[in-house]
Amino acid sequence: MAEKKILRLTCPVCETRLRIAEDIVRFACLNCGTELRVVKEDGLAQLKPTETSTSQMTEAQQQLIQLNQTLRQADDTFGVGCAVTTMGITLAACIVLTLAIALQSQILFWVTLAVALVLLGGVLFVFTSASSRSSDPLLRQRDRLQAEVERETISETDEENQPNAGPSEA
Repeated sequence: MAEKKILRLTCPVCETRLRIAEDIVRFACLNCGTELRVVKEDGLAQLKPTETSTSQMTEAQQQLIQLNQTLRQADDTFGVGCAVTTMGITLAACIVLTLAIALQSQILFWVTLAVALVLLGGVLFVFTSASSRSSDPLLRQRDRLQAEVERETISETDEENQPNAGPSEA
């Protein structure tokens, strides 16, 4: 019997990490209750709110979804660029270190090691400063929107739990 594949996806509304069986197409998020559908494009799966859910969302919830997508794309861009740069530096360092060992050159060995470490430190610095500079305003905006969505959710819950204010019978 074939094992079912489990997808690990993130709710676009509340950012909860979810585990979903591959054959499920539509379900509700366990955390926020948003009705979601699994969309598969180019071999990748992602979650999107159903049209019914979207029509019931507030403006803040819809903005939050778009903002989370923008942040994810920005993180992917910086992450991939830094990963490729790091691999290139490491590959070049390995080649030169192999050459240094073959030539039995301690100077070449230690200089290569020092240069590689400085370059990798530079990549780390650029990654943290550049990604922070571009994503910090977006993160602050996301925090504001999340607080607004939470306030809306709490006020809706409070309204539902209020007893009906009708005339009292004596």
